[in-house]
Amino acid sequence: MKNKILIVDDEPSNLRVLERLFRRTYEVFLADSGAEGLRLLELHNIALIISDQRMPGMTGIHFLMQAAEIRPQTVRILLTGYTDVNDLVEAINSSVIYKYVTKPWINEDLQQTVLRCLEHYEAIKDHHDLRQQTARLIGESEIAIEGFLNVISEALRAKDAKHPHRCGRILAHATALAEWIDLDARDIRQLSRAVRLAEIGLLSLSEEKSENGDCEHMEMSTVFWAGHLEDIPELMDVATTIRFQHEFYDGSGFPGRLAGEQIPLHARILSLAAYYDKTAEEKTDELALEAVGEESGKRFDPRLVEAFRIVRSMDTAAFAKPAVEFNELDLASK
Repeated sequence: MKNKILIVDDEPSNLRVLERLFRRTYEVFLADSGAEGLRLLELHNIALIISDQRMPGMTGIHFLMQAAEIRPQTVRILLTGYTDVNDLVEAINSSVIYKYVTKPWINEDLQQTVLRCLEHYEAIKDHHDLRQQTARLIGESEIAIEGFLNVISEALRAKDAKHPHRCGRILAHATALAEWIDLDARDIRQLSRAVRLAEIGLLSLSEEKSENGDCEHMEMSTVFWAGHLEDIPELMDVATTIRFQHEFYDGSGFPGRLAGEQIPLHARILSLAAYYDKTAEEKTDELALEAVGEESGKRFDPRLVEAFRIVRSMDTAAFAKPAVEFNELDLASK
C-alpha cells in the first residue's frame, strides 16, 4: 500500500510540479489552501505533509500546527523562501515541523528528504503500535491479576468469614496513611493488593490453628506464600510487602530481622495499619492509637506513627500535604 502525501500550496504550478514528482511512488493529495488541507486531513490517513509557508489566509506554520492536532503522527515538511526566521525556529523547536526545505528546491534532494521523512513516519507508527499493544497487554494482565486477587479473597473468606471486613478496615487505614505521606497512585494500588493478600497464610493453616490465631504458623505460612507470589512479575512488589510485614523497626521481627529503612515502606505501612485495626477491635480507637504510640521506634517507624496520629485526628478530605517527609532511600525500598 502506497503512503499518502498531502501537498499544500496556493500556487497551481507548484502543485503540478510536486504531484508529477511523487505520484508514481506515493498516493498524492493536493490542496490550494490550509483550509482545504485540513479538510483532506480529516478524510485521509496522511503519512506526510509538504506545505508552503507563504499562503493567503493561513500560513504554512499555522496550518501545520492545526494539522498536528488532527494527525499527530503525520510527518510535516515546510517549504520556505523568505519566511521570518523566528517563526521557523519556533516551529522547529515546538515540533510543528520535522524538516524545512528552502525554495527553489532541487527535485532529487526533495525526493530523498521525503524518503527519510517517511522512514521516520514508519518508525513513529511502529512505536505507536507497540505502545498500543503494550497497553493492551498491560490491561489484560491487570484483569488477570484482579481475577487472581478475587479468587484468593474468596478462599480467605471461606477460611475466615470476618476476613473481608477486616481487610476493608486495614485497607482504609493504610490508604489514608499512604495518601498523607504522598505516595503516588501506583504505590497505593500495590499497597492495596498487599493488604488484600496480607493474610494469605491462612490458606495453609488448619481450621484449629486458624481459630486459635496461631501467629507463629501464620507468619511462616505467609512467608511461604510470598515466595510463590514472587514468581508472578506483576506481584513481586506485593510479595515483598507481604514477606516483610512482620518485621519490627528495631530489628527484632520476622523473618529477616530487618531494621529501620531496611524494611520496605509498604510493609511498614501495612504492619502499622493491621496492628491498629486489631487493637481497635479489642479496645477503643483511642487506646489503640496509644498502643501504636507506645510501639514507636520499636515495632513501628516513628515518622509513620506521627503521620498516622494526624490521619486519625483529621478529616482525610482536608489533607493538604504530607506531615512527614520520606527520603529517596525510603521510596526506593517500597
